[in-house]
Amino acid sequence: MARTHNGKIGRLPHALRREVNQRLLDGQTSTEILGWLNAESEAVRVWEAHFEGMPASAENLSNWRTGGYRKWLRQQEQIEAQKELSDYCRQIASAGGHVSEGLAARIGGELMEAIETAMEVAVDMGEGEAEAEAIDPVKRLTALTGAIASLRQADIAADRVKLDKQKTTLKAQAQKLDREKFERQTVEKFVEWAKSPAAQSILESGKPRHVQMDALRQLMFGKEVAA
Repeated sequence: MARTHNGKIGRLPHALRREVNQRLLDGQTSTEILGWLNAESEAVRVWEAHFEGMPASAENLSNWRTGGYRKWLRQQEQIEAQKELSDYCRQIASAGGHVSEGLAARIGGELMEAIETAMEVAVDMGEGEAEAEAIDPVKRLTALTGAIASLRQADIAADRVKLDKQKTTLKAQAQKLDREKFERQTVEKFVEWAKSPAAQSILESGKPRHVQMDALRQLMFGKEVAA
């Protein structure tokens, strides 16, 4: 089960927590942040409702910096990583490659990073806390690998269909070339045969057309023509 933050900063509304995180990210000092935060009416209501009106202290902010703020930073990194992944996949698709190849490479790297993070967290925390902090990214990425595997299988099937089409096209082209070669050779042989003295003699004999055709058939194919 994921760990929740129940300290003073963690009790604040989302918008205020986000503002605290952004100010920490921008490098503001504790004095600057606490001076702003403890003057916010929504924060004052939280202090009064849950902490007997005691304002946030430097210790509260320090605890948040090592807890909720760190978690927020990881979330921002994940958001940026997803944006980069989307751009990367679009680039691969534009280049004619498979999106699954880019996904597999990227998720593989993220999975290794998540495992390394889990090991680092385990050193700093107890086993139960480490699981809450680090196991979720690993489980998420592990689940994604299954989806990528399915996508990759679809890519392979599409490649096979494409390859079959290419083979069919190549076969048709080869048959066309063979037919054209045969036709050229036939025409060449016919022209050569038509110029022969025997063929010319038959054509100039003055005999009826059907007689000439029978004689030419016999000359060409070497068969006796039925009377």
